[in-house]
Amino acid sequence: MTTTKFSQYFVLGLAGVWTAWLAGSPPEITPLGVGDIRFGMPLADVENALGHPFEWEEVLGGCGHGTPKGWADGMQLMVYDGVVPRVDVWHGEGRTEDGFGIGTREAELLEFFGENAEIGPHPYVDEGHYVTVPWREDTIFRYIFETEGDTVTSFRAGRLPEVRWIEGCL
Repeated sequence: MTTTKFSQYFVLGLAGVWTAWLAGSPPEITPLGVGDIRFGMPLADVENALGHPFEWEEVLGGCGHGTPKGWADGMQLMVYDGVVPRVDVWHGEGRTEDGFGIGTREAELLEFFGENAEIGPHPYVDEGHYVTVPWREDTIFRYIFETEGDTVTSFRAGRLPEVRWIEGCL
C-alpha cells in the first residue's frame, strides 16, 4: 500500500472514530434531569450545559420539543414557558441511572422500585400500564414508564405537572 493510500485510510478511520466519539452514549436520565441538564433549567442554562444552541419546535403556546445535537434519535427534551421540565424517550438506547429503558420488563421495575412504584392503567393500550415512580422522598420529580403487555415501550422523566401530561404539549 502506498503512503498516500495509507494516509487516506487513516484519515477516514480517524473520522469514523471521531464521529462515534461525538455521538457518544445517550446521557443518563434521572427524575431530576438528564446528563448535565436539570429539569426546571432556563433555556440559556440548558444551552450552556449542552455547549451549543438548543433548537426546538414550538407546538402550542410556548411548549415544544427538540433533540439536542449529538443525542440519540428517540430522546426529546420538552420546553415549556422557557424552561426544560422533562425528557421523553420514545425509542433507542436512553436509560435511567439504574439501567431501565425501552424493553425493560414491567416486573423488573416493580421489583426494583417496590412500594414506591404506582401502577395504573394505560389510557390508550388495553394491555398496558403506567408505572409511576417518584424520586425518593421528593414530591415534584417522577419517572413514568409506559408498558404494553409486560414491556416498557416508552418513558419520561421530569417534574410535576409537566411529566404527567400524556400528550406532551397538546
